[in-house]
Amino acid sequence: MKTASFHILLGLAGGPSHGAEIQRRAVERTEGAVKLYPVTLYRSLDELVDRGLIEELPEPEDADHNERRRYFRLTGEGRRALRAEARSLEASARMAYEALESGRS
Repeated sequence: MKTASFHILLGLAGGPSHGAEIQRRAVERTEGAVKLYPVTLYRSLDELVDRGLIEELPEPEDADHNERRRYFRLTGEGRRALRAEARSLEASARMAYEALESGRS
């Protein structure tokens, strides 16, 4: 899974959100290591919608009206994909730590 897709799904794991908030959460969560620039963000959002991992929502009634904001939420398939990717990353990290430990002299 692409890094941008992972961070978008992760940003939606806590509930529906709009693009600017997803961007902010990724920067905050990674202490600036991941920045989802608008072109990458919106291209990835559209791709995730096409794949059925997220769905676009109408603007919530309690939102500050901003015609440019698009709201999204995870689908069940998106939640499963995020969980699978997290497990894969965890297994990769475990292998890396084991390789580093076994290579000590």
